[in-house]
Amino acid sequence: MKSCTNALDNMIKSDNDIAKKYGEDLKKHYAEMKQYYVAAVAYRQQYVIVKIVKDNFDNLQKVLEDKANK
Repeated sequence: MKSCTNALDNMIKSDNDIAKKYGEDLKKHYAEMKQYYVAAVAYRQQYVIVKIVKDNFDNLQKVLEDKANK
């Protein structure tokens, strides 16, 4: 990925206006994609944490009910 961004940086420095615009647009696109994937990973981590807490709560509730019924 680093070499790709370096190539885009070189393209942005180009004297050719078309290449320059293309490099800027593609770099912007890569930045947006990175933000999307970071948000997706954060959402997934939050989901996993909530699931673990819920499972632990359900297990605790089951243990307490079993002890109360004895």
